[in-house]
Amino acid sequence: MQGGIRLQDKKDKSLVTWTIARLWPPKRVFQPTNYPFFQQTTPCVQIGSKVKKGEKIAKPQDEKSVWVHASVSGIVCSIDRTIDIENQTIKAIEIEADWEKEKTTRPYQEGRASETFDSEKLLELFQEYGLVEVQQKEALHGYCARHQGKADTVIVNACESQPYLTSLHALMMSHPLEVLRGCELFCKAVGAARIIIAIEDNKEEVIEVLKSKIFLSDWKHMEVVVLKSRYPQEHKAILIQTLLERLEKTSFQEAVSATVFFDPMSAFSVYEAIFLKKPFYERVVTLSGECMVEPCNAWLPLGVQIQDAVKAHKGFLREPGKVVLGGSMTGEAIGTLQRPLTPEVPAILALSKEVVREGEAEPCIRCGRCDEVCPVGISPAFIGLAVQNRQNEIARRYFPELCIYCGNCSYICPAKRPLVEFVKQVNFNA
Repeated sequence: MQGGIRLQDKKDKSLVTWTIARLWPPKRVFQPTNYPFFQQTTPCVQIGSKVKKGEKIAKPQDEKSVWVHASVSGIVCSIDRTIDIENQTIKAIEIEADWEKEKTTRPYQEGRASETFDSEKLLELFQEYGLVEVQQKEALHGYCARHQGKADTVIVNACESQPYLTSLHALMMSHPLEVLRGCELFCKAVGAARIIIAIEDNKEEVIEVLKSKIFLSDWKHMEVVVLKSRYPQEHKAILIQTLLERLEKTSFQEAVSATVFFDPMSAFSVYEAIFLKKPFYERVVTLSGECMVEPCNAWLPLGVQIQDAVKAHKGFLREPGKVVLGGSMTGEAIGTLQRPLTPEVPAILALSKEVVREGEAEPCIRCGRCDEVCPVGISPAFIGLAVQNRQNEIARRYFPELCIYCGNCSYICPAKRPLVEFVKQVNFNA
């Protein structure tokens, strides 16, 4: 990888144990019905209806949507409730939990599904069980259909190069075989011939576990590729460039067209849906940061409010400078803790004011450090200077459209300049 940066590792506290916690159930959840994953769905329950965990509560209105399933057992309090989330409005079904531990049924034995279901049947089940590809932010059946018959390689992106993030680490240590079987099913759904699991060298124990499971299962078409832990290794373009030789392709474009990406969390949800008939209504989330009392990885129901998830795990140690959903480099800082959890969120980070580095930006000192760490080789400093001088035409000469918004430049800048924001101004105001 050109440029890139090795960030300070802050993963140890949430990896004290590999056990994924199950927190005390929330009092209520707000499950979106028109979020990008679900596109357009129509509630199939009424106010006052009693629902069980895993029960269908909204049905798809088109081929791009998936069924929505209740993440807790309880009573439907409201339908089409409007929730404002950072400049966008979504509709949600509100369920008040009744604390009953209802479980979905498991009608058949493991191993039968992968032998009896063809690719079309798998896509049908992906939609029925509400599965999504969390990294690509897309309904899984639609994502598979777009790549069906076109990709010869599935790349399982198990990289977590951002600080704090350990949800994939904990998941693969706790459920390695289940993740691998989910990858097998995904491979079958798109018609690919082989699977490459891309993982960083700081996950030594995960690497050994996965390699042993692959060896014992005699999966000749599955390979673990170990990469250097350097941010932003997990970005699609960077990862393909790193794996280009291993993919045996002659060009970057050829490699892009012949591969399809998959997340270990999505793989595990595929396994549970097909083998155990369990819908996708919860995911593993890292709760971490300097202001979190006890960092951990936990199963959280979709739709739980961030404040309830934090309270269920002992709350904040002190007032955070910023609460971020996702990684500290690219995650979304939220203005309210009442926001519900959505499928693409891998972490809830309570960052201290010292880490946030609040302060007024200073003039560029032309140190060149932002150029050195840029993984795509552009010049954030020159782009930023041009934007500040309202010379967008000059800024476009430095190829801002190649930016992947990894945040390396802003992170390394000693003057605290918002370089990513400058690049976005050029690209989004073209």
